[in-house]
Formats: sequence, C-alpha cells, structure tokens
Amino acid sequence: MLTTIRGYRALGRRALAAGAWHSNRGRVALSVIGVALGVALGVAVHLINGSAIDEFAAASRALSGDADLVVRGPLGGFDEQVYPRIAALAGVDIASPALDMDVRIPGRRALHLVAIDPMQALRIQPGLLGDKLDGVRRLLEPDAVILSQAASEDLGVAEDGVLIAQAGTQPVQLHVIAVLSAAASAQRIAYADIATAQWKLQRLGVVDRIDVRLAPGADRAAVMSSIAALLPAGVHVDDVDAESREAVAMTRAYRINLDMLALVALFTGSFLVFATEALTILQRRTEIAILRVLGVTRAGIIRVLVIESAVVGALGALLGLIAGHALAWFALQRFGADLGAGYFSGMAVHLHPNPVALALYFFLGVGAAVAGCIAPAWRASSNAPAPALKAADVTETTAGERPVWPGVVLLSAAIPLAMLPPIDDLPLGGYAAVALLLAGALWLVPFVSERVLSRLPDVQNPIAMVALQQLRGTGNQLVISISAIVVSFSLMAAMLIMIGSFRGSLERWLDDILPADVYVRAGQSGFIDPPALRAIAALPSVARASAARSREIRPDAHRLPLTLLARDFNASEPGALPRNGSYAARPAGAEPPAWISEAAADLQRWKIGDKIALPLGGVVAKFEVAGIWRDYTRQNGTV
Repeated sequence: MLTTIRGYRALGRRALAAGAWHSNRGRVALSVIGVALGVALGVAVHLINGSAIDEFAAASRALSGDADLVVRGPLGGFDEQVYPRIAALAGVDIASPALDMDVRIPGRRALHLVAIDPMQALRIQPGLLGDKLDGVRRLLEPDAVILSQAASEDLGVAEDGVLIAQAGTQPVQLHVIAVLSAAASAQRIAYADIATAQWKLQRLGVVDRIDVRLAPGADRAAVMSSIAALLPAGVHVDDVDAESREAVAMTRAYRINLDMLALVALFTGSFLVFATEALTILQRRTEIAILRVLGVTRAGIIRVLVIESAVVGALGALLGLIAGHALAWFALQRFGADLGAGYFSGMAVHLHPNPVALALYFFLGVGAAVAGCIAPAWRASSNAPAPALKAADVTETTAGERPVWPGVVLLSAAIPLAMLPPIDDLPLGGYAAVALLLAGALWLVPFVSERVLSRLPDVQNPIAMVALQQLRGTGNQLVISISAIVVSFSLMAAMLIMIGSFRGSLERWLDDILPADVYVRAGQSGFIDPPALRAIAALPSVARASAARSREIRPDAHRLPLTLLARDFNASEPGALPRNGSYAARPAGAEPPAWISEAAADLQRWKIGDKIALPLGGVVAKFEVAGIWRDYTRQNGTV
C-alpha cells in the first residue's frame, strides 16, 4: 500500500509538471524568450567590450613588448629632446621613442601608424615586425612603410605599392616595402621609421611616447621619479598597462548603461516567469491539493515548481548564449568594437569568449527564472488542500489582504534615493530609485485595481456584465495580468521617454554648438594651415570662416585626458555656447577666461571662479573658469 501511494505521488508530480507545460505552452515560450533576451544582451555586451579591451591590451602590449614604463604626452606629442635625457638616466636599459598617430588617407578610413626607431624598438619587442626583420634596413629609407595584412587588404595596396597619405593639406607618397603576416598583427596598422614619419607628416621635433625598459636590479620607483623630473607639463610616466586601464575607464559609462539594459531585460524575463507560474498555479490548485492529500509535502510541491522554472531558465539561458554570440558578432561587423562610440575606431576585434563569464550568465538566467517562481511556489505549497478541492472555490481573491503602507513607503523612499550624488561616478541611487518605484507600483496594483473595479457602475449589457463580474471575482489573475503590463509597459515607456528626451536635447544642443552651414575637419595628420584657411574664407559663397583647434591635454596623470578646444569666442554673443552657468563681471587682472563643460566640472571638481592650470606647449598656463557649458560629445570633459 505504501509503495502504491509513493507511486501515485511520483506520478502526480510528473503529471503536474507535464500538465503545466502542455496547457501553458504560450506563456512558457514567452518566459523562455524573456530570459533569453536578458541573457543575450548581457552576453553580447560582455563579448563586445571584453573582446575589444583584450584586443586593445594585446595591441598595446605588442608595441611595448618587454618595456616596464611608458612616457605619454598629449595627442599632439611632446619635445623629442626628452628622449636622450631619459635614455641617459641611471637604471634605464633601453628607451624607445615612437610616434603613435592616425594618418589621414584620402577617401579611406584613417590608418593607425606607429613610427619607431627600429634599432631600439626591436630590442624591446623582437617580434614587432614578425618575419620581416630583413626589411628593417629598407625601413630606414625616406618614404618606407610596412603594412599589416589587414591594412593592406583594406587599402588595396600590396607590397611595393604606393600609399597616398595626407600631411596638413598636402598628399604624401609612401612606399610599401613589406606586408606583415596575419599572425604578426591582426590590427589595421602601419609601421614606419620615426624620422620618416616626422619629416613626411610634418611632425618634426616631437614624439608621442617613449617605451622604457629598466636595467636589471633598478629601483622602479626611483627611476619613475627621475623620469618625471625631466618631463614637461602634461607629459607623464606610467606602467605599460595604463593605456588598457584608460580604455576601460573611457568605455565605462556606455558599458554600464548597456549592462543595465541587459539587467532590465533579465528582470522582465524573471517577472514573466513569475506571472506564468502564478497563473498556472491558480489553474492547478485542485491538482496541487490532491497531491497534498496523497502526502506530498510542501517541500515536494515547491521542488516540482522550482524545477519547472529552472528548466525554463536553462532553456532561455542556452538560447541567450547562442543569440548573444550572434548579436556580438553582428555588432562587431556592423558597428565596430565600440558600437560607433569612437573609442576603438579602426581596431580589428575578434570574439574572445570567457567560459567563466558565460557560465555566470547562464546561471544568472536560471537564477532569474527560479527567483520568479519562489513566491508563487511558496504560496501554492501553503494553501490548505480542503478548500481547493471544493468545486466552487476555483479562484482566490486576496487583493484586499495587503496593507497599502508598504507601497507608499517604497514610492516615497525613491525620491531621496534619486537625489543622491554619484557613488564612484555611478548613479547607484538612481538605479535604486527606479527599482523602488517599480516595486511600489507593483505592491499597489491589488489595492488600485480593487478600488477601480468596485467603483465601476453596473451595466445592463449581458456580455459586459459577465466580463465585469469576471474581473471582480478573479482578483489574483487580474492582479498578475495588470502587474505584467505595468512591468513591461513602464520599462518600455521609460526607455522611449529617455531616448526621446536625449534626442530632443541633443538636437537643440547641435543647433547651438554647430550653427554653421558647412564644416571642414582635418584628421590627426591633416590640418588646415593659414593659407588654406584664407583660401576658404575668400570663396565668393563664404560669408565667414572661423577656425578651431582641438587637442588632448593631461592635467593629471591619474585622470582621463581632457579635450582642449581653441576658437574665436565672444562670450557676450547670444548663443555663443549652450551655457548653464556663467558670470559676466570679471575683476581687472584676472586670469584669461576658460569655459568648461559639465563633465569637466564634475570630474575635475571645478566651479565658476576657480583658477585652473592647463599644460599647453610643455608649460603650465593658468586660467579662470568663466562659465560652464553643455557638451554631449566628450564624456571626459572639455575646456
């Protein structure tokens, strides 16, 4: 007899699970898709950014080789006379100067060029040129370059071909003496002798970086201190991994935003599982009650329901892993490693899956599904079997059992959280406020729905009367359905409002910051010299031509670089800048004025009236902050 009862219990548990899947195929499929979407977004974001950063670090390490330190300056470079002084320091074994720049190629994407002193660079990184070491002597020729295979294929220039680059406004012919194998470099890059690059690209007297390898037994801190004492303003010495850390920091904002989007999708999937389980449990109250009568414990009921949700989560997570790989591959092919943000432009990136991270996303999807079923499963196991076996008791109205005050508290607590300042530059308070707003709204759904339905007037139409009474009599089902709509629609509306607001603000900002009809922009190796500017201004169709110059500066070695914009600027002119704060009266003898972006004010802790020091041309120049303006294009700050 006992064996028979145990058999009935096992059969009942299997029948409970099979019945749920069979009668709720649409809801189960929707739950699987919801979990898959969240996992796919998370995996895609991880693969895109992780692969890009890994590739960037590998490219940086390939150039630095066995170097211990790197001296870096602003985007325009710094005086090359620093190099022999560093090379002569005690504790320095090798110092290798380099120009590291993007060269403008007319009609093509800019080409990343690394100009080296081959005799020094190959001592630090013997594998830099792959198997083309026999071309080192030819690299010393006045117009020679070596292309990577990716650059050769993209530019359509083979070995012994001619590459047309641009220096200023003039074309420059470079002779391709060799093409590296794919194994030597996967990036779209070119190598040249530093003297060739300085002469041909009009960069005489400057270098962009100096890689330093320490002598055996040298005191690293002491050598860094000695090097720092020789450097002009705006030039800093750091370890070779600093560039990789900087790339991680520069992409942090958009990576976090994309991760939050993935978590939102995963939360939606979790709630879909919750809604599916809650509705199916209401439909299976009689079956669950029979199992309880047969002796299935509460833990047994919970175990069956949790396993159901875990299977849903596993299916969704598996589909999400596959879809995430496909999405990452498509995004890399279509938009690049930075999704068009400009952080890794021109870099060839291949997917580098991390098994540990992928396993984490898989279990995160399973965990989200299981978390969605905990509350319904616990409630189902807690219901008394006897009432559920009554034919008349097929629904359960519990909307009025919940007190209102927790929902009000959750909504009220969101207000101060939204006002909190960033923590480690992250709006953690804002994220928490959004979560509390959603939780408070969901808590109040039963109360609001019951009040609304009770105040609806009775109708005479039989069909409408039956529908209204059905809604009033199926409180739990109604609450779950409304809650699902609240979650999905509120998150969708929030995304649409956020994107629409930003787009509107950006369009208005562009009208203020870009008032001209036509813009002429030169790349890093190209620039508009005074004769070219005068020729443009003299065109009969041009009413006015105004020049501007942009470059990167590093006021602080431990912060991301700022962008310096220099242009003709009349602060009293209406709409001169989209400002959100300034003062007109400046005392006599004050420092020259500078207008900083909101990002610069936040990151550098500057405010109106502050005296600031900026490294310009190797010296420190002092300015006074005269105003703050909005800049949506440079998250690291602009002056």
